[in-house]
Amino acid sequence: MLFLLSWLSFADEATTPADETGPDPVTESAPVSELPAPEVKAEPPSHAEVELAQVKVKKQVAPKVPKGLETVDADCQVRFFIDSSGVPERTEVLRTDACSEPFAASCEKAGMKWRFYPVKIGGKKVPSSFVLKVHFKGR
Repeated sequence: MLFLLSWLSFADEATTPADETGPDPVTESAPVSELPAPEVKAEPPSHAEVELAQVKVKKQVAPKVPKGLETVDADCQVRFFIDSSGVPERTEVLRTDACSEPFAASCEKAGMKWRFYPVKIGGKKVPSSFVLKVHFKGR
């Protein structure tokens, strides 16, 4: 063990000093303050968040009550992301204890079949998002 440590020490001493080989590209790089900052583009939100009152429904499709859960009450909140023509791009159910997975899946499936009149902001049709509450009333 002692021999090995001595050899490693000797090997370190045998290397050529940095000043004889030229500048070390790692230690001689430009200071961080002189490097150009990466360009960060602030992307505008992809969908304007609007209140449900600003949205007009063109076609509504009721979600189906999941089999075996006909006697269960459930309250789900569905966030719609619609394009500038009023067609849903995707739906997301906001997870709560009051909305179990079977009800959430039914809401998402039905939500993709809905159609809306385009949301206008400043007279221009824009992609938008909003939350719609869905209540399942058990028998």
